[in-house]
Amino acid sequence: MNPLMWPLPHKVALGLSAVVGGVFGFVLAYFVTNASNGANDGPEFGSWISFPSQYLWWTLLGAVLGATILYIRQLTSS
Repeated sequence: MNPLMWPLPHKVALGLSAVVGGVFGFVLAYFVTNASNGANDGPEFGSWISFPSQYLWWTLLGAVLGATILYIRQLTSS
């Protein structure tokens, strides 16, 4: 089941699920950082979002998980 052969609405849904998963992973990295540093020692959200490259792996993991969930749904729906 090749995602490149899917109809356009399914491709858009796959891309959107990857974006939503990436945003979720990015925000989850912020919460994990604050939990590990303590509530008062963690970065503030405004300054933390200025340096997203240090949390790139969290974002990529979230994007992959979001796309994988939709891909598995497509595989099992038929």
